[in-house]
Order: sequence, then C-alpha cells, then structure tokens
Amino acid sequence: MAWQIDIWSEVLDEAFCKNGVNATPEQISKIAEDVEAARENWAEFTGELVAQSNFYASRNDEKTRLLAELDYEREKEPCPACKGGTLMVPVMNGQMAPIGSGCHKCDGRGGYNPTKKEEYYAARKRSAT
Repeated sequence: MAWQIDIWSEVLDEAFCKNGVNATPEQISKIAEDVEAARENWAEFTGELVAQSNFYASRNDEKTRLLAELDYEREKEPCPACKGGTLMVPVMNGQMAPIGSGCHKCDGRGGYNPTKKEEYYAARKRSAT
C-alpha cells in the first residue's frame, strides 16, 4: 500500500502546484492516504475487486481444464479399428479437408485414452444429451 500512497502523493503534489495550492509534504501524504482509502472503498462498492478476482479465478480454471485436455490428448492411443486415420476429401481449389472417419469405436476422433476410458465414455454420454 505504501507504493500507492507514493503515487497518490506525486499526483496530488502535481495537482496542487498546477492549481496554486500550498501544502506541506506531510499534508500531501495525509491527503494521499485518504484518497487511497476512498479508492479502496469505491472499488469495494462497485465490486471491482470481486470482478477482478472472479476473472483471475476463471482464467485459472480454464488453464487447468486446458492442461487436463492436453494431458488427455498426449496419452491417447490410436484407435485399433481405424488406426487413428481420418478421411481427407477434396474441396474447392484443390484443397483437402478432413472429415470424421465415422469409426464405431472412437467416433471419428482417431484415438482414445486407455487409462481414462470411463471418463471418455461418460463425457461422450453427457455431450450427447
């Protein structure tokens, strides 16, 4: 909090000089403390601090989820039925586009994680409903 008081002191000193207000450094420091307290009260009143903490919490949740998905993908083994292959079909201008293999075992995803089969099938079941 000390660094915030220093910033407010500098801002107030500049404003006082600009507007011809005479104040001692002690007075400026006391006013800076009051301004910082007012800013904290305003942030609490408007919910700024809660919104900021919710934002960081959601980013951490997303990061955790994405890292778990990455671990899952790294541990995947190719599907024994389709060998992890996808069918490529020509689209316009000679470009190729992948389409799902339609495999009955991996549902066209090309692989599965053998250590987390139950989680995989439960997630598929949830997403289908």
